[in-house]
Amino acid sequence: MLPEADLVLADVFDVRRASDVPLAGRESHLVILKARDSDRYLTLFISPSEGTPLALSLEAVEVPRPLTHQLAARIAAACGARITEVAITRLVDSTFYATIVLETPGGRQEIDARPSDALNLAILDEAPITVEAALLSDVDQLDGAAWWDYPGRTEIVAAAQARRRELERQLDVLDRRRRGEAAGS
Repeated sequence: MLPEADLVLADVFDVRRASDVPLAGRESHLVILKARDSDRYLTLFISPSEGTPLALSLEAVEVPRPLTHQLAARIAAACGARITEVAITRLVDSTFYATIVLETPGGRQEIDARPSDALNLAILDEAPITVEAALLSDVDQLDGAAWWDYPGRTEIVAAAQARRRELERQLDVLDRRRRGEAAGS
């Protein structure tokens, strides 16, 4: 990992849905990290499958079954490990890289990870997030669309909850049909 002097403490400022910015042909989400010591930011495009759980975690929404990142955090804890830091370390050919730092019974371990996965774990375990200082930009230097115009995490959470309620409704209808067919046979 990088020397500590090159890393800046940051927080997840927001997660936003950028439906007009496709990522692998699908809508994408933006994660906005803000340096704690300045008005410098890092924006990362991620898929909805990582962005929605991150928004749910930031809003402290309980889910009935563990999501992938929650499961990974539980497995680490069950093995006696704890996440002590997540670092966004570099950008190579438009791909960001991250490192998850674990304290394990066998000592410190550094694991290469996608930033979206690392950030999800950091939020769950309340681990500090650091960013390579050179990756941060002043807000007026950010490229692309103005991310503050995109729907934020509360809208992402509301949409996820609405999808879940609709799925539960559909499952309930199917279950009632199944029971009705079984009673009629």
